[in-house]
Amino acid sequence: MQNLLLVDDHQLIAQSISKALAPNFRVTSARNPREMREALKKESFSIALLDLYLADDGDGLYLMPELQKASTKVIILSGTATESSLRACIKLGAHGFVDKAHNMQNLLDAIEAVNADHLAYPPQVLAQVIQESNNVIPHLTERETKILNLLVNEPTPSNDSIAQALFVSPGRIKNCLTCLFEKFAVSNRHALLQEAKRRGYFTGMHPARMANKKPKK
Repeated sequence: MQNLLLVDDHQLIAQSISKALAPNFRVTSARNPREMREALKKESFSIALLDLYLADDGDGLYLMPELQKASTKVIILSGTATESSLRACIKLGAHGFVDKAHNMQNLLDAIEAVNADHLAYPPQVLAQVIQESNNVIPHLTERETKILNLLVNEPTPSNDSIAQALFVSPGRIKNCLTCLFEKFAVSNRHALLQEAKRRGYFTGMHPARMANKKPKK
């Protein structure tokens, strides 16, 4: 029987998914990153069902590298599917995306597709992302990612307020903003936000996701 790892902090949803999959799969549930890591130490999983938003831990996608290191394919679960989130999942190497609002058959179909080494995404979104090579998010440092997160959540913070939030000097923030402008080929904050969102960057992105991660070639 195939081992699946379910990482979801919503207890009722996790129980519902586990119950529905139980006849055909051995499901191990983890409510947070700590429990996920403990499960990975004990056994291997062919597929992980990963919640896009973990309430106490932010963006679930920052756990992707750990799952990929364990040779576990990832299907993202979310109750708020948007084109930008779908794009981010594809670019970061998730094998599929299932909207929690859909019926359980969609999840079963996605698992079957991923087991057959296919990607389980809406075809039109997948085709667009594959064709649009200019939409790749550039390699960002952890600090640059944190600054971009602050700008996405509050578009007009001053350099001083950003510096205070990140415990660095305003001059360092100015230098980082200049680097962000260069990486996204823009000249101001407004254009930076528009371009970042166009490429699939979305509110809630965890800083660890882009930190020290070079883009795949």
